[in-house]
Order: sequence, then structure tokens, then C-alpha cells
Amino acid sequence: MLQSVLILSAAPTRFGDLVEEYRRVAIIEAAIPFGLLRGEAVHEVVSHRLIVTSLWRDAASYESWLTSDERTRVTAGLGPLTVDDQDPVIVKIPRRAGTDPSATLPLDGIATGPTIRVLLVVA
Repeated sequence: MLQSVLILSAAPTRFGDLVEEYRRVAIIEAAIPFGLLRGEAVHEVVSHRLIVTSLWRDAASYESWLTSDERTRVTAGLGPLTVDDQDPVIVKIPRRAGTDPSATLPLDGIATGPTIRVLLVVA
């Protein structure tokens, strides 16, 4: 299994629009046929970030979602609502032996660095 954490920082005054667009196009639901097992969007009103944690069947499933036409279609409207329209920075983090692969990755202390960041936890 593989866990991803996506952090989107909203453009000034666009936080509500970002959350609404993410829900409207049903991105989590669109990823299910590509191997998404579980996804959850959490919005931080104070920091104007939308954080999405997802659990994938495996790395190949996640890669198929990243390269899919469906992902391109459903995420097209997010770019203008974020601080900038850059590609994600991907950081791979190995999961410690004996860790429950269905456990959620704690989000405390994640550096937001670039506007869009994806952390992958490889089981």
C-alpha cells in the first residue's frame, strides 16, 4: 500500500472556492477506479490549506492516477485557485516496519514549502 498527502495552498481570498471546486468535481471519487482505497479532504481555515490524505492499493495504482486523463480533467480548475500553478513536489517516505498500513499519517510538522506538495508513504 501507499499513502499520499496532498497539500494545496489557496490563493488569497480563494480558499472557499478551492474547497468548493475540490468537492464539486469529486476528485476523491474519480480516483477510486485507479486504485484509491480511502481518501479524506481536510481544510485548515486558518492557514488556507486543503490537505488530502489518500491510501492507494500500491505505487502502480497511484502512478496510473497521476498519468490519467481523468485526473487531468477533474483537477483542471484547481490551478487558478492555488497560490501558484506548479507541479507537485513528491517526497517518498518509507513506512516503518510493523506500522499498520491503514493508519493515517500524522500531519503535524509537515513543511508546506512549495504550494503543492505530495508526500508518499511506501508500505
